[in-house]
Amino acid sequence: MNSRAAPITLALLTLAAAATILFYSLRPTNINNAATGAAPPAHAVETPTAKPPPRIAVLSPALAVMLSDLGAAPSIVARHGYDMILDKSLPSCGDQSGIDYESLLSVRPTHVLIEWGSRPLPERLVELSASHAWNVRAFTLLSLDDVTRSLVELSTTLKDARLDVSERSAALAATLGDSTRPRPDLARLDGVLLLMSVRPPAALGPGSVHHEILTRLGATAALTKPSPYVELDTEDVRHLAPGVIVLVTPRAAGAAPVAKDTPEARRLLLGPLSALDIPAVQSDRIIVIDDPLALLPTTRLADFAKQLGDRLEALAR
Repeated sequence: MNSRAAPITLALLTLAAAATILFYSLRPTNINNAATGAAPPAHAVETPTAKPPPRIAVLSPALAVMLSDLGAAPSIVARHGYDMILDKSLPSCGDQSGIDYESLLSVRPTHVLIEWGSRPLPERLVELSASHAWNVRAFTLLSLDDVTRSLVELSTTLKDARLDVSERSAALAATLGDSTRPRPDLARLDGVLLLMSVRPPAALGPGSVHHEILTRLGATAALTKPSPYVELDTEDVRHLAPGVIVLVTPRAAGAAPVAKDTPEARRLLLGPLSALDIPAVQSDRIIVIDDPLALLPTTRLADFAKQLGDRLEALAR
């Protein structure tokens, strides 16, 4: 070591020694560990407890469809008695006539989603939700706006439960909106009558989501009576004299289409109405939509709206 470097090296060594002494003199000690001689724990920082995965009891066939479309079906632990798409091995926990509370308690839900109309929620459900910390959400599904609002609420509820489906929710809402855009050609058609049965005739009128879709598409409805469900008779249908009849007759889930799309098959499905002297029958302007989910107010209405619009547009041309 040369004479000029020696003092510098000595100074550095002295500073290092002083720093070491200062470090150990100021370091905090764990009193319990010092007393017992035990080593300090490897992880001293506590982390918040993670939320458990959601367990959803969905007491509505329509909400079950929407949850499935959102990709949340694996989180469903119980279904409605008349559910149409969920695994039948899932426990049924009731329907619109009442809730099976014993079955509901057995699945230990974190969330209970229900479609209960304008009625107050059952007192027993409210009591159990308080004592078991269930997140109960009641939905109304009567219009297209109800469907899109419910999509947003479902997305928010799932996100709070650490299931982020916001992108899928936005995509479904956009598809529904696109499927109901006006089609100018439909204005050429005479009145369109939406029927859901023929024995006796029963129509979907103003106030139903299907009538709303029909008018949003730009078609003229044959029925103007302000009621979502209207029972008719053959004379009523004769008086309405619709230019087009749309028969919405859902087939069973998983079943083949109810009939081939031929004039004979369509007239057969119309039953006694096929004998009426009305424009729709005379010109064979009869549309049959038998999608199993066609009558449910859900995100699948986009499929119904597209099929209805395409079929009406073909007639208008």
